[in-house]
Amino acid sequence: MQFTQIIENELKKHGITAKKMLLDLGYSDNLISQWKKGSEPSAFKLKRIAEYLDVSTDYLLGNTENPTPPKKEFSETDRLNYDISTLSPEDRKKAEEYVQLLKTREDFERESTEKRARQSPKLQT
Repeated sequence: MQFTQIIENELKKHGITAKKMLLDLGYSDNLISQWKKGSEPSAFKLKRIAEYLDVSTDYLLGNTENPTPPKKEFSETDRLNYDISTLSPEDRKKAEEYVQLLKTREDFERESTEKRARQSPKLQT
């Protein structure tokens, strides 16, 4: 079975359209039809689609009949990166802006603390 057919079967199982999945992942809505015409998917895109569908890349490629991806422990950074990657493009932008806001606030608080420490009179012994 061709991997595009496997993807379509998984989408059907999950009740998701190809267009929605591709939009959620930030890809062109005609990507699957390009693959059907012979274009090859990048390993990165294949991996993201497998994660989105909660199947292994080996399953998508037809190398195994077991769709279950191997379980692994994710670092907090990996988990956050994955969570952000599954957001819509608009929500990814909002998440990026929020992270920048948090970083700016932390920088401001650190600089304020350092400034107060420099301005406070030193204790004489």
